[in-house]
Amino acid sequence: MLAAILDDDDGTGYHNTKRTLSLAFGPYPRVSGKLSWRQGRNFGADIRYLQSQATAKAASNLSFTAMAFHLHSNPDDEPAATDVIGVSGLDWRVS
Repeated sequence: MLAAILDDDDGTGYHNTKRTLSLAFGPYPRVSGKLSWRQGRNFGADIRYLQSQATAKAASNLSFTAMAFHLHSNPDDEPAATDVIGVSGLDWRVS
């Protein structure tokens, strides 16, 4: 399965803009992933954002997810800033 979503929101209510492209895939029932790219303006700053996510299921009640984010912000009157963040987690559901 491969799914793509393209969202274009002018955000006129807040004077912001946002364009998003997301790709989701799941070649196997136990492995899935998502890649999202976003670009726009937020409160006077140009923003570029990239997120990747992978999930592996060991059992119906146990999964592991890893995510990485890359955010680049370039405000009009300040130097550009770039942040890279990694997050991982274990989800164990008991019933």
